[in-house]
Amino acid sequence: MNHTPLFPPLSHVAKDFLRDLNEKILAIRPLSHAHRQSLARDIADLSSILTVERRFLRKPYWSSPAFQSAYYLYFLPWNILRQVRLLLGLALPKPQENSVLFDLGSGPATFPLALWIARPDLRRIPLTIFLQDTANAPLAFGKKLLLAYLSLDKTPWTIHTLAQPLSRCVSIFREKKPFLVSAANVINELRFGEEEDLERLSDLLDSMIGEASHLLFLEPGTRQGGNIIARLRRILIAQGYNVLAPCTHDGPCPLLSAKPGPRWCHFTFDTEGAPRWLVQLSEEAGLGKETLSLAPLLVQRSGRGHVGGCRVFSQPFRVPGIPGLARYGCQGEGLVLLEDAAAYPSGTLLSDCVLGSARDAKSGALRAAPVGRTFGRTLDTRGKGIVGAKKKDAMRKHSAHGARNKKKERAWKFSRSETPQCVSSMAARHFSRIRGLWLKGPWAVLPTPRIAAQIRLMNIFPCP
Repeated sequence: MNHTPLFPPLSHVAKDFLRDLNEKILAIRPLSHAHRQSLARDIADLSSILTVERRFLRKPYWSSPAFQSAYYLYFLPWNILRQVRLLLGLALPKPQENSVLFDLGSGPATFPLALWIARPDLRRIPLTIFLQDTANAPLAFGKKLLLAYLSLDKTPWTIHTLAQPLSRCVSIFREKKPFLVSAANVINELRFGEEEDLERLSDLLDSMIGEASHLLFLEPGTRQGGNIIARLRRILIAQGYNVLAPCTHDGPCPLLSAKPGPRWCHFTFDTEGAPRWLVQLSEEAGLGKETLSLAPLLVQRSGRGHVGGCRVFSQPFRVPGIPGLARYGCQGEGLVLLEDAAAYPSGTLLSDCVLGSARDAKSGALRAAPVGRTFGRTLDTRGKGIVGAKKKDAMRKHSAHGARNKKKERAWKFSRSETPQCVSSMAARHFSRIRGLWLKGPWAVLPTPRIAAQIRLMNIFPCP
């Protein structure tokens, strides 16, 4: 079975670019002594404003010089890292020469910077990039920072800034349609939260793109961000868009139902690749991170969508009565509960999985297992099919060694160094008992004739 990660690890070159990011930021916007002393506190305050206290924000945070520095040195690097990891695994369209990219709510050019780092194959293609935002300060800073990176290898990208509302940008693209419209961390900040606001946003974007254009939305992996993406997806599908990623189907989103279980679609991944200075600054601000999250959506006006397969989207967790660690996944049949799926990180696209007929009592998800794993049961090493879960539990109950060691799921794990993998599970379990009770005398646990024959033939133990 093929499985494709959505957030691959960074290359060494990408890590080097992120490691030097703070130097380029400080070269454009040096910190005063006072701002340097209060930087960690300003980061913590801005984080509180952007999350729990956003409704009390009376004026844009860009109006505060202290908050600008906090955003550029903390939020911008983390957002770039999130987007770089995603762009490494996301199948974006490859543009033609002189294609146009429109970045909605660009701020300090976060998405173009991440695109330049993640996709070195695009650095030789002439592109025209429009950075749109209603605030001048982040646009000016972002353009300078982006040009500093473009100058490293003479990337032929032309950068324009549009400090105006989205409604006034539509006329710019009447003739030259963008191949990609990106909107990262913008819908929640623009307060497009209600259904009619999302419909108005989709209508504006629809009027400025062509049939071959793509729309990419990136929101924080919070409950609000995930729900916005799910509702926007429903509106875009109703308008005729095809979903390319991360969804594997164009059906209704199962997470918008009223059933208990996972309530919003988002993906969590590790902080691999984060530069040391950023990790240290985060800890000083009391905002240390072990994981990152995103809620993305890539759609196309026309073309083929729904790649098929099953997309894993949750962290591993235990479910009583299910072997291994489970994860939630999504595919054409709806929400699925993947058994023994700890090896497949959040965001992984599984080419196929084995669906069962039973449903999880809590979430209503179909129970399933990745292809290559055994659904709801454990493998019998004799090669004669599978051993049911009830029989497996009964065997454990009569095996002192197995009952005391739940970590050893497979039969051959009871004695990896002494028991060959080709021996039957019953023989292996019985051998484990014999080995533990041999000092009490071989008559204590006499094997059946069939098992004794297998043990004798494998030369594992000299049966009496």
